[in-house]
Amino acid sequence: MKNRVRIIAPAGRPQEAQATLEKCKTLLSENGFIVSVQEDIFSEHEMPYNANTREKRLKGLKDALLDPTVDIIMPIRGGYGCIQIAPDLTEIKPAGDKVLVGFSDITILHHLFNHFYNSI
Repeated sequence: MKNRVRIIAPAGRPQEAQATLEKCKTLLSENGFIVSVQEDIFSEHEMPYNANTREKRLKGLKDALLDPTVDIIMPIRGGYGCIQIAPDLTEIKPAGDKVLVGFSDITILHHLFNHFYNSI
């Protein structure tokens, strides 16, 4: 069973970000998932629209794609920031099949997964 989830922030930061992250981790863990979180998921400073710098958001998604212990990639929130990092992900070769959870602003990443990674 695939049950290893990586929580990332490729775009926006939720309100009450740290509390929301803890709730997500608890909910997933209580339901049998093994949870890991993107390193430096949130900037120390409040950023207007993004969870962190472009580079750190890109690194978080790349790390999840390249980590063979990650089965499910779960963005904590969408936002226009996904479109900023998508072009840099087209040459990545994911380490195994990955499931991407999300909708709305995450749709650009679904397109990327389907078109370049033949994944869902």
